[in-house]
Amino acid sequence: MYTSDITIDVSNIKFCPGPCNSIVPESEPVKIANKNWFNFKPHTGGRYYCLSYPIGMYSLSLLNVRMCRSCNKRNLEFWDEESYDDLHNDAKIILKKLENHKNE
Repeated sequence: MYTSDITIDVSNIKFCPGPCNSIVPESEPVKIANKNWFNFKPHTGGRYYCLSYPIGMYSLSLLNVRMCRSCNKRNLEFWDEESYDDLHNDAKIILKKLENHKNE
């Protein structure tokens, strides 16, 4: 079966791969109550297995994701509100952001 779904492993990307404008690498974690607290989500330092965005009839899947709080919240809210047009627009922004990074 032919599919045009796009899957990107973002585990090697040090900045937020979400639709924000930032390409600043994630800062070092801080110690809070003897535990490392990371700036990007998940704050434990792990990774989300997959975050998805609809793009037309297909989907953009980001694998092994660490994302800034704002982009993560935006993704969750758009899914909760069934704001598929907004998710589609974010997918286009993400693809452009990652393409620009690849070319640097």
